[in-house]
Amino acid sequence: MNKSQYLAVKVSYDTDSNYTPLKESNFKPNDSRNYTYKCHKMLEPKVGDMCIVITPHSGFQVVTITEVFPEDHKFNPKINYKWIVDKVGLELYNTIIKNEAK
Repeated sequence: MNKSQYLAVKVSYDTDSNYTPLKESNFKPNDSRNYTYKCHKMLEPKVGDMCIVITPHSGFQVVTITEVFPEDHKFNPKINYKWIVDKVGLELYNTIIKNEAK
């Protein structure tokens, strides 16, 4: 894939397990479990986005983006970077919770 189609993002596996719907972000990063991934630009990654990655030991995992690197970020050629699978969309969930509370 052409490098102009993706960005480097730093993610944390310490996602907020107590997600509260309708809040912008409850996330507080913990540097002990941050990793760099490749993310397709079509996903329009932003800090605080929850995403899905595939790990060799645990399969699908939810992570949170803690940093989006500039487009000219230099990848280390000795590292085989993995891909963000997709973003977790919470819009429908938030709408359901909001309507249920009425």
